[in-house]
Amino acid sequence: MAQAVLLDNGGWRVKASTSSELLPQVVVSNCTAKLKGHLGLLVADDCDQVVRTQQLTFKRAAERGYITDWSVEFEVWQRIFGDRHLRAHPPAAELYLTEAPLTPQFLQDFCHEMVFEQFGFLRLLKAPAAAFAAYRYGLEQPDPARCCVVVDSGFSFTHVMPYHEDRCLVDGIRRVNVGGKLLTNYLKELVSYRQYNMMDEFMLLNDVKEKCCYVAKDFEAELKRTRQPVAGQPPIERSYLLPDFQSRMKGHLLPLGTVPADEEAQALKIENERFCVPEVLFHPSDVGIKQGGLAEAVHSSVEALPWPLREHMYKNIIVIGGNAEFPTLLDRLEADLRLLVSDDYAIRLRIPDDPINYAFGGMILAREAGGAHFPILTKEDYMGSKG
Repeated sequence: MAQAVLLDNGGWRVKASTSSELLPQVVVSNCTAKLKGHLGLLVADDCDQVVRTQQLTFKRAAERGYITDWSVEFEVWQRIFGDRHLRAHPPAAELYLTEAPLTPQFLQDFCHEMVFEQFGFLRLLKAPAAAFAAYRYGLEQPDPARCCVVVDSGFSFTHVMPYHEDRCLVDGIRRVNVGGKLLTNYLKELVSYRQYNMMDEFMLLNDVKEKCCYVAKDFEAELKRTRQPVAGQPPIERSYLLPDFQSRMKGHLLPLGTVPADEEAQALKIENERFCVPEVLFHPSDVGIKQGGLAEAVHSSVEALPWPLREHMYKNIIVIGGNAEFPTLLDRLEADLRLLVSDDYAIRLRIPDDPINYAFGGMILAREAGGAHFPILTKEDYMGSKG
């Protein structure tokens, strides 16, 4: 039996494995980089080892959610498949791969060329991460109608994808052009305008976002609380101690009510940015994107489907991806959806315990089932199609 290589190929990270565990063996950055003043190329996990990331010039494989720079992707995959990580032998293996929904055909052609001609894999099973999440959800939370809506909010974008009997209903696919990258860049701008110039500190501000930000259940009430603190409730303002690259190589969030022990230490004060940044997921117009937010996308997706399916779809909404880890996101999404959806329908949303790796676990389960329900392209069929 051919070895199976699993690759969740995200715009931010690549997760890979050859084992049957539901968690990836390898997680690396999906990029290459050059250190200022040096000619050498840093690939994937090399970039993760650099402390002063502001000295790096990154080159990412993904642009707006789609893999467009396949020379970068080749370097990253070669590192993952090599002796440093998986020690895979592609000519005797099959590849399970995620790709962005509705990827243009010419980009898929580049992918097939690299998979079969450059690496020589025997077979390719390729589907959006949401498809693997839906497959896993169907096994763990079986619904009589076999319906679910997957909200995949990651680094580059957010997609809403409805599934019925393991098949994506294309008419219901909706995309919101907001992902973790945009949110981090927005936080960079806010902090740079109000405090320190952080425009070259993407990695640092990404850590600030992940540790400080949350979704406001009631945005107006939360904004009012920043101006008029409520007795008995913790203050909104938090401080993030910045690294000095001498005694502190990494920054960290200070406990409530504490100040840096070192008087010369610099700390970012994060106040309404904590909930204003994730608010863009619900109101993209805040940053000039003329789109509805998460709730509108889910509502539009389900309402585009045949009415007998809608009841089951609203009761089986699952949210995955890095942005699903924002505290209270589920409460806000449910509240906003309730305002849009008819009272005739019950609404049930779920966020898995590990929303980042949930789809990867679905890939493992799909492999154990022999790739049933997923399209498979063999090397023979690919080479035959080229004449």
